[in-house]
Amino acid sequence: MVVEQLYVPDMTEPHCLLAIEQAIKRVPGVQTIQINVSAQTVRVLHDGRTNVSWLIEAIQRAGYCDVAVLA
Repeated sequence: MVVEQLYVPDMTEPHCLLAIEQAIKRVPGVQTIQINVSAQTVRVLHDGRTNVSWLIEAIQRAGYCDVAVLA
């Protein structure tokens, strides 16, 4: 399993959580998602075949343009 940590500064409201969660769930290989709206972070556990760019694209398609990978 691989963990990706993403920063989504546009995520400011509780309703953002549901939109981002639904978008990421559609990405193949995703196992679990943890979203912290107040910290504006998304933690995704996936099977290792998932590309982080797929996660970023999914979030962007949900309407959140500025997404960064946290080290």
